[in-house]
Amino acid sequence: MRRRAAAIDVALNEAVFVAADRLHQPLEDPTLAGNAGHVARVAEIDAAKGAWTALRRVVDVLDALNQPNVSAGRIYTAKDIAEDPHYRARGIIERVTTAAGLSLEVPGIVPKLSLTPGAIVRRAPTLGEDNDAVLRRFE
Repeated sequence: MRRRAAAIDVALNEAVFVAADRLHQPLEDPTLAGNAGHVARVAEIDAAKGAWTALRRVVDVLDALNQPNVSAGRIYTAKDIAEDPHYRARGIIERVTTAAGLSLEVPGIVPKLSLTPGAIVRRAPTLGEDNDAVLRRFE
């Protein structure tokens, strides 16, 4: 079975130690007490997080890290986005009709701004469909 990836974002110093405990890799090194220590060893910390998450399901990783309030989130694939009801409710996935009459789901306009939310106003043109209009500009 293919494992899903889990993104772990650890921004606060305390969260590093909470995450380390959850990762079963205690960080007793005093150089990790501040952000400079984290930055200096980011590759090592990322490798530890990667090794730990690779052995677990996404839901288990999120449960383990969200309990002590460590900021963590799942990495979405295009399929995840297309199937997520929250993305759909916000118009992130829109349905258009192609020139051949096929119904197709496409990414919507992001971000959705209150005064200028953006919209898909026409389908993609077929090859050469707009040639006459473009060439008229040069006459």
